Amino acid sequence: MGSVVRIFVAGPIGWLETEEIQKARDEALRVAKERIRNEMGEETEIEVLDTKFGAAEGKHPAVYFIGRAIQEMSKADIVLFPKGWEDFKTCRLEFKVAFRYRLKVMDMGVEG
Repeated sequence: MGSVVRIFVAGPIGWLETEEIQKARDEALRVAKERIRNEMGEETEIEVLDTKFGAAEGKHPAVYFIGRAIQEMSKADIVLFPKGWEDFKTCRLEFKVAFRYRLKVMDMGVEG
């Protein structure tokens, strides 16, 4: 068995219709998985971290969700930013965290 690579996919909630969100995410993941396996070998297992958090707790749902996202990001080997992420506040915050703490980033807006 090969190594396991954990991917966190950045993405705002409700920025596009559900079908569009899924399409952008799927394309980014397809490209990322291909690049990872080309670099690390076909046997590399890829785990996509779950970012569906359910109901928000507390008075400020957006703050709750960005906190949960950063918590999940801490488990990732790679933080994936689908094309168009720059337009959304939550994604920009996630990018700043990833950059500041030197996490490995795949930016599909630049690379894709």
